[in-house]
Amino acid sequence: MVDFTKLAAAAAQAGMDQSKVKAGGGDFDPPAEGPCRLRLISYIELGQHAGEWQGKAKKNNKVVLQFEVSGPKHPAIVMDDGSKVPLIITIRDNLSQSDKSRFFKLFNILNHAGKATHTVALLGTPYKGRSVHRKYKTKTGEERVSAELFDKTTGAWTIEPPRYEVVDPDSGPTGEYKELKVDPALTPFKAFVWQLADMEQWASIYIEGEYPERKNDKGEVTAPAKSKNDFQNTIKSAMNFRGSPIHALLANAGEALDVPDAERPDLSSDDEHEAPEGTKAPAAGAPTKAGKGRADAALDDIPY
Repeated sequence: MVDFTKLAAAAAQAGMDQSKVKAGGGDFDPPAEGPCRLRLISYIELGQHAGEWQGKAKKNNKVVLQFEVSGPKHPAIVMDDGSKVPLIITIRDNLSQSDKSRFFKLFNILNHAGKATHTVALLGTPYKGRSVHRKYKTKTGEERVSAELFDKTTGAWTIEPPRYEVVDPDSGPTGEYKELKVDPALTPFKAFVWQLADMEQWASIYIEGEYPERKNDKGEVTAPAKSKNDFQNTIKSAMNFRGSPIHALLANAGEALDVPDAERPDLSSDDEHEAPEGTKAPAAGAPTKAGKGRADAALDDIPY
């Protein structure tokens, strides 16, 4: 198993201290909207990909973070064999330490305790959040809904420390906070740090299986069958893959280095995701009125 604490320390020593600002700039329904409980389970650097910002071509380093969602309103899906599949919200963003970037603001929120210098050190950490639904259309015109943890109306992340304010039924808010119970992770943690890549990290992000092809009412194939191994294929498709540490490791191991065109991801629609002018994200750790409960409420009674 990858030692994430050791990996985070090595990342910081290698100049990848994410707490430092740099100058410049599935097959299931999505988790229900509203308050939820979260646990960070994946941090995956995908390399450099072509993108666009305000109509201009741009190269962006991409990163993925995944959170398991739990709580009374977000139970895991129980399969026919009795196994449980958790609901997961995936964040795909540009890896940037600009003080204006979404990622730098996200890291500071996740690192509300102030003890981490890299996100991999936070794997397994619980949080409180709010799921926001976004409707969109695929290239084939299919309407879908995704669950996100960034509210575009406020320009802010919806993630907070896992706590709730105790409310007295007679006098109201007490100023006292209690820990919000978050379920343990059901899936293994995943991590991939580009500059410190090794085969153990590579194995941790492998996804087995294939998505079957999809057809329209006329029997025409609208989407060919596709591997579920999205993260590894995206890394192999990166503009800086050749010559990277993982490229050398895979070449030495005799593994395939190319990705079929049908498996190549399209990240060109991503942008820098800067918060709109005039918006301000809540300070990390700032109390909110979400999650109010009775003074004597059991943790599991909190409605998310």
